[in-house]
Amino acid sequence: MTEEIFTIAKALVSPTEAEEGVLQRLCAGAERELRSALRDGVAAEDCADLFLCAAAWLAAANLAGSRNETGAVRVGDISVGGGSWGDAALRMRRQAWKIMAPYCGGDGFTFVGVLG
Repeated sequence: MTEEIFTIAKALVSPTEAEEGVLQRLCAGAERELRSALRDGVAAEDCADLFLCAAAWLAAANLAGSRNETGAVRVGDISVGGGSWGDAALRMRRQAWKIMAPYCGGDGFTFVGVLG
């Protein structure tokens, strides 16, 4: 599934040649992250289309979040788009977990290192 995830993620963030290797690794990580979040008895293949999109969004969000520039595309004096890559990354992460919520044990939110 990682190659399919990479193809989708690549379309979302248009990585530079230098970013492609990083994005491939992020896709593998996103796949593992989502697989580990699936409820018992649910396989990635049970929700393959949503799983592929969600994993691609997570990987793309991780790459986009590392970019400092805005998400605008400039051609000469014309700019299309806008906003920051950080904002886009946050929206992609939220959407990924939202569409996977019916298949996962939680909503993607966990406490880490909180003393109880």
